[in-house]
Amino acid sequence: MAATGTHRRAGMASASIAYAVSLLSLLLSPPLLAQSYPNPLNNTATVTAPTDVADPTPGNNSATDTNALALQAQLSVTKSLLSATPVAAGGAVQYRIQVSNAGPSVASAVAVVDSVSPLLANVSWTCQPGTGASACAQASGTGNAINVQVNVAVGDSVVLLVNGTAPTSTPATVPANSVSLVLPTGTTDPTPGDNSATTPAVPVQANALIANNDTFATAISSATGGNTPTVLANDTLNGAPVNGATLIIALQNAPAGFTINSAGVITVPYCSRLTRCPNGPSSTAR
Repeated sequence: MAATGTHRRAGMASASIAYAVSLLSLLLSPPLLAQSYPNPLNNTATVTAPTDVADPTPGNNSATDTNALALQAQLSVTKSLLSATPVAAGGAVQYRIQVSNAGPSVASAVAVVDSVSPLLANVSWTCQPGTGASACAQASGTGNAINVQVNVAVGDSVVLLVNGTAPTSTPATVPANSVSLVLPTGTTDPTPGDNSATTPAVPVQANALIANNDTFATAISSATGGNTPTVLANDTLNGAPVNGATLIIALQNAPAGFTINSAGVITVPYCSRLTRCPNGPSSTAR
C-alpha cells in the first residue's frame, strides 16, 4: 500500500478503534454467559485505506480471530443429615442435598446421583429449585437409586430432600452415604473437587423396652398344664404397647418344657405321675 506515514497511522488508528468498539460491545452485553453467543465466536479487525490511497495487496487488510466457546460452571454439592443420630429403630432418616452454581455459565442437564443405602426403607425424595431461573427434571420420586437432572442458574441452587425409614431390627448402622454430580458433555467445572459430598454413618438405636412383672389370679399347675394370659399386656416399647410379632421373645431360666409364643402366652406342660416333672412332682406358674 503506497501511503504516507500519516495515512498509515490513520488506517491503524481506524482498525484499533473498530477492534475496541467490537470488544466493548461484547463486554457490555449482559449476561456474560457462553450460551448467549454464537459458537464459534469470531472477531474481525479491518484496515480501511483513505480514498486517496491505493493498496496493491488489499487481501491482507483484515484478520479474524476465532474462538470455540465452552460452557464453564463452578458447581458444588453439599449433603447433610437433618434427622437425629443415632436414630431410633424404625425412625425417620432425612438428608438434604444442595447443588449450587457460581457461574459463569448456566449449568444445564446436570445429573444428581445418590445411591441410598438399602438398609433404608420407603425412600422418597423431592427436588426444589431456588428460583424460577433453575429447574428440576422431576419434582419428586421414590426408590433408593436417585438420578435426577437439574438446571442451575448462575448464583442459584437446587435442593433435594431425601427421606427414608431406619431398620426396625438392631444392632444396625446405616452406612455413610455419598452424592455426586455428573456434568454433561461440553460443560466443565474449574473446581471439580466439590462435585461430591458424603454424610457419616448413622447408628440405629434399639427402642426403649419397659417390662413389668406379671401376677396371675389363677395359678396353673403342671399336674393339669395350661396357658397363662399374655405377659406383654403391661409392657411398652418406645412408649407404645408392645407388639410381640416385631420382637424376639424367649424365656430365661424357665423349667424344662415351658414355652412362650410371639403373643407373650406361656404354656405350662402337663406332667403325669408317670412323668418326671421339672422342679419336682409338680410345677406351678404364677
